[in-house]
Amino acid sequence: MAITTYYASKCWPKLPENLAKTGRLLKPQEAPLWLVTALSLASYACRLQASGNRVSIDVSPERVSLEVNGISVAFNPSCINFDSLIEIFAEDQYEVPEVLSGLRGREVVDVGANVGDSALYFVLNGAKKVIAVEPLPNVARCAEENVRLSGATDKVRVLNAALSNEPASVPCDYDVFSSGAFSTLKGSGPCRVPGVTLDDLLDMIDDPYLLKMDCEGCEAQVILGPEREAEGL
Repeated sequence: MAITTYYASKCWPKLPENLAKTGRLLKPQEAPLWLVTALSLASYACRLQASGNRVSIDVSPERVSLEVNGISVAFNPSCINFDSLIEIFAEDQYEVPEVLSGLRGREVVDVGANVGDSALYFVLNGAKKVIAVEPLPNVARCAEENVRLSGATDKVRVLNAALSNEPASVPCDYDVFSSGAFSTLKGSGPCRVPGVTLDDLLDMIDDPYLLKMDCEGCEAQVILGPEREAEGL
C-alpha cells in the first residue's frame, strides 16, 4: 500500500493529506478496507489521467468515488472484496483495449458480479446496461449498495441468482471479503436463490456485446454443456 500511495501521489499531490484527514474519522477496524478502496481507485485514476482523461476522486468515511469523463462510480468500503477490487482497478486485469474499445453504448452480462465492482468498471468504460448476476444474498446486497452509491441503478441490474436451470442453495451470510472464491458447485447453505440460464440473461438485453463469467468452475458447464449443445452453439 505504501508503494501504491507513493505513485498515486505523483498525480494526486493532495492524496496523502486527504487520506490522513479522512482516516482520522474512521474506526480502526474500518481503516484497512477504506484504504484499499481509495488506493485501488487512485491507482486506476492515475493511469487514466496519464492517457488524457478527465478524472477526479472524492473520499469520505462512507464512500470512495471516482469520476471519469463525467461518469461516476462509488464504493462503500464495507462492501468490497479486497482481491477483486485490486485486480480490476489497481492491477487493471480487465484492460483489454480491443474489447473495451467497442463497449461504449453496448450491453454486458456479468456472471459472478460479486460486489458490483466489475459491473461498475464496465459502466465507467461506457456500457449502457449491465446484467449483474451474484448468487450470495449478502454479497448481492453489497452490489446493490455500490450501484446505488454510484447513481447507476438505471444502468446496472443486480440479480441475486445462480447460473443454473434450477434454484440453488447457498450460504445466507457469506464473508464478503472472501466471496470471490465461492462456487455453487462446491458450496451450499440454507438460503435458496433462483436459477437463471444464459438464455434467460440474454433475453434481458437488446444489444449483447460482452459476456464476463467468473463463477469459479461453472464456465465450461454453461458454455459447453447440454444446453449449448442442444442449440448447436
